[in-house]
Amino acid sequence: MFYLIFTITLLKEENSQMNTHLLLLLFVISLFIGGITHPQSYTVETAPVLTETVQYKTARGVDANLLSLDIYYQANTTDRPVLVYVHGGGWQTGDKANVAFKDDYFVQAGYVFVSTNYRLTPNVRFPTHARDVASAIRWVHDSIDNYGGDPTRIIVMGHSAGAHLATIVATDARYLNREGLSRADLTAVISLDTQAYDIEELDARRQGGLPPVYTNTFGTNPNDWRAASPITYVALGEPIPPMFVAYSRGTNPFRVNRLRAELSERFTNKLVDSAISTQLVGSTSQTHREINQEFGTPNDAVTEAAMAFINPLVTSEQIDLR
Repeated sequence: MFYLIFTITLLKEENSQMNTHLLLLLFVISLFIGGITHPQSYTVETAPVLTETVQYKTARGVDANLLSLDIYYQANTTDRPVLVYVHGGGWQTGDKANVAFKDDYFVQAGYVFVSTNYRLTPNVRFPTHARDVASAIRWVHDSIDNYGGDPTRIIVMGHSAGAHLATIVATDARYLNREGLSRADLTAVISLDTQAYDIEELDARRQGGLPPVYTNTFGTNPNDWRAASPITYVALGEPIPPMFVAYSRGTNPFRVNRLRAELSERFTNKLVDSAISTQLVGSTSQTHREINQEFGTPNDAVTEAAMAFINPLVTSEQIDLR
């Protein structure tokens, strides 16, 4: 196209009186020839991404949006693996709309992408958040085939507080059992950057104890902290799905938070010792926000590692293994 424009420009400069009809003829002929000679210059259009919002359950006096999820999919597709995303926000803020590039990335990679909301502190305390996430997974399991998804291939992904909720639902059997499902109904988990794998250990290791974002959600009783910690339920023989765990440098862009890395390592070491398929990726070049916002962007190392981990678990001819 650059060559075509450049040629016409030269023609105009050499003879400004050239008949405009001749220029138009040259332009059309050049386009025709260029189309034959360089078919690779045309972009193949992909099917549009459709979206739909549904309420996965009801609760008296609760805003319907807090108990709803967004589905991103393409029409006329079947048996696609499903990625359920759980947003972060310290269990107190955030919304299912905050997906950055993940919706388009996963749909174009051959998945049905679902982003779910859940009730938030201070209106509720844990374990309500996790129960809502389990209810959303139940809805996906029962209904996602209507959107081209395969209910036997569900991956749960979360960031920050959402990563905690994704991992607790996948480790503590009670949440999915309550919904008539089991941990075996999950294909894998992608956990992006949470420190809540072991809340009691976080309290012991952190100077000044737990910040209010934790105590407002989980209270101050160590027994409640242990019950809310995914590491509590990791043991040999437990049917916990494969876990991809990633951590960042933390919230401070100028200093690496080693505690964040050590808590992730502690959790994944126990997973490995329990014979659970696990991968740990440290991305200390990214902040807590960046590891989430940049997921699905070109050349993002965490994205590439996560996809390399989950794709063999859901491989089919429909999936573009990026």
